[in-house]
Amino acid sequence: MGVVATKSHSAVRRRLAKLADQQFGVLSRAQLRECGMSDSAIKHAIATDRLFPVLRGVYALGRSNIGERGRLFAATLACGEGAVVSHRSAAALMGLLDRAPASVDVIARGQGGRCIEGIRWHGVRPPRPWELGTFDGVPCTSPSRTLVDVAGEVGTRTLRSCFERAAARKLLDIGAIELTMGSEPRRGMPHLRALLDEWRPAATIAATERLKSPLEAKVLPLLARQGLPAPLCNAPVELATGRIEVDSSGPSSGSSSRPTAVTSMPPTLPSSATAGVTAN
Repeated sequence: MGVVATKSHSAVRRRLAKLADQQFGVLSRAQLRECGMSDSAIKHAIATDRLFPVLRGVYALGRSNIGERGRLFAATLACGEGAVVSHRSAAALMGLLDRAPASVDVIARGQGGRCIEGIRWHGVRPPRPWELGTFDGVPCTSPSRTLVDVAGEVGTRTLRSCFERAAARKLLDIGAIELTMGSEPRRGMPHLRALLDEWRPAATIAATERLKSPLEAKVLPLLARQGLPAPLCNAPVELATGRIEVDSSGPSSGSSSRPTAVTSMPPTLPSSATAGVTAN
């Protein structure tokens, strides 16, 4: 792998491979040096297609195709220690938005990442400890902080969809959102407060019911607003011909009342969504 500063080639390769495996195949220049590579070794590895530049100061080890998780992790490395994926990039990572933006949204310490192509630097208040976590191994803002940040960048319709998806994935925490909002003036806060008022009566139901899709979450605040009892979602129902599962039924004991649909499909949420966010 070219010139190695002090360690043997095999030891350096092992350290690089182990670290890259933990970081979706990407490494920062600082990490390459810590593993024992000199600047000349790094240059040689790039020239011989053993390292592939991803972002300024970040490289993919052994292959150029690192996938979306690798791209996101690379952005945090490029922006320095403590940087996290945020805003729409974090929302897409958690499944709250369909598409991730072309440039990775990042909140970093100081000016880290501000002038790096492929990164959208956000000069907002740094996340507090409870506003940080990881999702699928990628350092990011918490779901609540992400919703607060996204509120200033999307319209009401899209923000409502984010709430519904968060509820379906058990990521919606009204109290945490309000704590994150505080009293600081930010874009999108009127729309966010209106949605909090809509969802507050239904938040407990969303946290306890077994929801398979945002569509099922959508009806919960509507029912709560009308003072109607919450339905049983995706509950097993015993019939003479056997057990079935209905999308929604009345909250009665025994058999279901007026099931809206019958399904034998498995849950539509990806396994990554059910894993949730791991706090740092």
